[in-house]
Amino acid sequence: MAEYKCTLTEYSAKKALEELNEDPKEREGAVQALREWAGQQPWLKTPTDTDFLLPFLRVKKFSQLAARDKLVNYWEIRDKQNKLFKDLDPSDPKIQEFLDMGVYLLMPGYDKEGRKIIIDRSGHLDLAVMKSKFTIDDVFRVSLCIMEYCLMDENAQVNGLVVLADHSELTRRHVETVFGIENMKRAINIWTMHVHGHSLVTVYEQMDMACLPDSYLPDDYTGPRVGSIQSIIDTMKESFNRKDVVQRVRDLTSGKYGIDQSLRPNDDGPAESFRKLNVS
Repeated sequence: MAEYKCTLTEYSAKKALEELNEDPKEREGAVQALREWAGQQPWLKTPTDTDFLLPFLRVKKFSQLAARDKLVNYWEIRDKQNKLFKDLDPSDPKIQEFLDMGVYLLMPGYDKEGRKIIIDRSGHLDLAVMKSKFTIDDVFRVSLCIMEYCLMDENAQVNGLVVLADHSELTRRHVETVFGIENMKRAINIWTMHVHGHSLVTVYEQMDMACLPDSYLPDDYTGPRVGSIQSIIDTMKESFNRKDVVQRVRDLTSGKYGIDQSLRPNDDGPAESFRKLNVS
C-alpha cells in the first residue's frame, strides 16, 4: 500500500480543519478505522489505501457512519451503471479524440476559493462527428474520466468543483439528437442552476478571470491567464495520459471491486460513529 503524502495547500488545509473536521494529527487514525470496517465486510470489495478512502471521510466531515454509507453508495452506483463505468481508460484513443473537440474543458489550477473549474461546451459538439464516431455513452464515459481525475486532487476534494455550462452554441438539434429533451429537462430539474444570460460579467464576479480561457476574457483584460482553448485541451490530454492517472482509473473500473449482494446482510447491525472531541 502506497504511503500517503498530503498535497493540500495551506488554504485547503485550513478549510479542511475548520469546515470538514480534518485534524492532520487524527487523519490517519480516521482512515484506519474506515479501512478496518471495510475489511470486515465480506460483501464489499474496495481499495483501502488512504488516497482512496480519505475523500469519503472529507465529504462527510469525518463521520465514520456517513463515510461508510458514502463508500457503499459509490460502489452501488458503479454496479448499477456497470456499462458506463467498466474499463474506463483516460488514455483510450477514443476518449482522447473526444477531448480534441473541446466539449469539456478542465481548467488548470484553481480559482480564488481553491475550486477546480470545468467548462461544459455542449454546443461545440460536432453532430456529424458524433453520429459517425461516438455514442451518448461515450460522452458520459468522457465526463466520468474527468470526474475521476478531479477526485484524485486533494484540493478539489476539500474545495469542490465548479461547472460552467456554456450553452451559447447549443441548438435544438443537439438536444434532440444527442442528449434528448427529457434528459435535459430532468437535468434542469435536478441541478441547482445559476443562469448568467448572455453576459459574462456575473461569471467574472463569481470566479477569477485568470481561470478562464482567452476567448472568455474581455479585450481589455491584462492579468494572468490560462491560455487558449487549444492549449487547455492539450494540457488535459497530457494529464489523462499520466501513468498514475491511467493506472488509478483502470484499477477502479476493472471490475474487481464492488458489492456482492448475495453475501450482503439485510442489517449491518448497530455500529458506532465516533470522532475525537477536544474537551477543555
